[in-house]
Amino acid sequence: MLCASGFLLVNPSVQYIFYGFLTSSIINLAISRIYVTRHFQIQPRSVGVDRSFIKKIARMSIPFFLGGVFVYFYSDVNVVLLKFFKGTHEVGLFSAPYRLLAYVYILFNVFSLSIFKKLVDAAKDALRFRKVMQMFARYNLIISIIFFVVIFLAGKWILLLLYGPAYVDTDIILKVLSAIVIVKSLSYVYGGGLTALSKEYTRFYIQIGIAIINVAANLILIPKFGPIGAAYSLAIAEVCLMLTYRFYVYRYIRKIS
Repeated sequence: MLCASGFLLVNPSVQYIFYGFLTSSIINLAISRIYVTRHFQIQPRSVGVDRSFIKKIARMSIPFFLGGVFVYFYSDVNVVLLKFFKGTHEVGLFSAPYRLLAYVYILFNVFSLSIFKKLVDAAKDALRFRKVMQMFARYNLIISIIFFVVIFLAGKWILLLLYGPAYVDTDIILKVLSAIVIVKSLSYVYGGGLTALSKEYTRFYIQIGIAIINVAANLILIPKFGPIGAAYSLAIAEVCLMLTYRFYVYRYIRKIS
């Protein structure tokens, strides 16, 4: 972000934004390589290629890659359908408050990564796994509820400060989206639990189903309600996602010996 900001100070154009993110990626790759080679024992580069190992890694990565595609799809298809049915103005009204949530999701992602190893370590003990997951859920709920209360009380002021008076009336969309964060905070818990239990394909199939539900909800609600309909569609999808994740993760916990 600092690199991107630096390039923007030189020239505020899309081209320089690209240069900034490209530079950031190169720096991140270099630092990561230095860290890995210093803290882990890396075997010397061999001449041959272990094809079986490559195939194994590829199979393991498929649900993560395709799952990421479907998450992006059911998260951002709202904007595409809103543009199709209502036009660019309504897209702006929805996207302005929606983009604020990106920073909140980064916070949950960072916290989820720090807890994930504990879930993996506890995956062979049902009681311990439950305790870690409940602790994870409790912290996520506290953070998300605080966020919702702040948005509910100060949403109009935040929109006015960031986007100007033209977007103040989108505070109702912001409130609906901020309530979704509470549900999504639990999805991070139960989805992470499925991955820790090596149920990546279950998680992937759930994401496909939720993507279908979200598209159907958008097709019904956006033509009638516009941007707020897109917010309600996302709320429906996130609630279904969280409940399905929860159902399956507890189902698998009961099978732990």
